[in-house]
Amino acid sequence: MIDFAKDLFRETILDPAEAGRRIMALNMPVNAGWMLLGLATVLNTLLFFTMDALFPAPDALPFLFLTVPWRVALTMFVAVSVSVVALALSGRILDGQGRFGDLLAMVAWLQMMRVALQVVTILLTLFAPLIGALLAFGAGIYGIWILIQFVNVAQGFKSIGKAVMNVVLTMVALVMILSLLLSVMGVAMIGVPDV
Repeated sequence: MIDFAKDLFRETILDPAEAGRRIMALNMPVNAGWMLLGLATVLNTLLFFTMDALFPAPDALPFLFLTVPWRVALTMFVAVSVSVVALALSGRILDGQGRFGDLLAMVAWLQMMRVALQVVTILLTLFAPLIGALLAFGAGIYGIWILIQFVNVAQGFKSIGKAVMNVVLTMVALVMILSLLLSVMGVAMIGVPDV
C-alpha cells in the first residue's frame, strides 16, 4: 500500500491525467472516500497548528475561530466537501459524466498530498524560510492544474477548457456558500470566543 501511494504521488506530479485514471480504476466506495477525506482533514489540522506553533501569526487574526482545532477541522472538511459537491453539480451543467465517488476520491487524494507538502514545507521553513514559502506557493498553483486534469478525466470532457470552467464555477460556488455559512455562524470579521 505504501509503494502504491508513493507511486501514485509521483505520477500525480508527473502525469496528473494518468494518475486520475488510476484513481478512477480503484472504483473506491464513497464511504472510503469520506474516510480518506476525514483522515486528511485531521492530519492537515494537526499540521496547521504545528506550523502555527513554530511560526506564530500576528495576534490580530481576522478569524479568531481559527484558533480552535475542531473549528479549523470542521471548516476544512466542510469547504472540501462543498467543493466536491460543486464539482459534481457544475460538471453536470457542462455535460460532464463524472461519478461523485470518483471526484471525492480524487479530491481526498489531493488533500493527502497536501499533508505531505505541509510536512516538507515545515521542515524547509525551519532552515530556509524563503524556499519553504516558494514551495508552498508553487505547489498551490500546480495543485490547481492537477485538480483541472483530474476533473477533465473524471468528467470525461473532450477539452481542458470545460474542466477549467468546472473548477472556476466550483470556486465561485464555494466562496458564496462559505461566506453565507460563516456569516450565519456569526464569525465574520469579529470572530467568536474560544469554547
